[in-house]
Amino acid sequence: MSARPELVAEFCEETGQKILIYTPNRFLQLAEEKLGVKLSDGTIDEIKQEHDARLIAQSEARQFRERVLRRRRMREKMADGHGYQSDQELNVADEFARLSRISEIKSELNSLMKYKFHLFEDLEFHRGPDGDSSILAKLMTERELLRVKESKLKSKLEELEGKVVLRG
Repeated sequence: MSARPELVAEFCEETGQKILIYTPNRFLQLAEEKLGVKLSDGTIDEIKQEHDARLIAQSEARQFRERVLRRRRMREKMADGHGYQSDQELNVADEFARLSRISEIKSELNSLMKYKFHLFEDLEFHRGPDGDSSILAKLMTERELLRVKESKLKSKLEELEGKVVLRG
């Protein structure tokens, strides 16, 4: 998930500035740091939960769309008189969908790693003498949430990579 390139280009062209795009969690952290705004832990947790739920829903919707499109292509091929000759062709279609999902998960893991890198930089800063202990605690919590998310993605990846689709 990312910003539409044409909107980013328009923003940069109109303002002469770079655009900064943050996750909701990171935006709230920066708002607290830079603006001195204090949000309740409940508010932060609620926003994190909503953001995570949205990411999960988007992933599930993407998987559903892939299945619908794959089945539509199969039906169209059959309707054109070019039906699948064997279960092998169905296996190929399923394998393609599985490999596509593996690619998506690897991309998500890559983005997660980049975010983790920036989080660790922030952690190191706030561990120092100029650091804020309340921000450090929040960063530590976020680090733990990232570990859980990373673990889930890796488990799903292992499951998909180990799965062999056989029919017939």
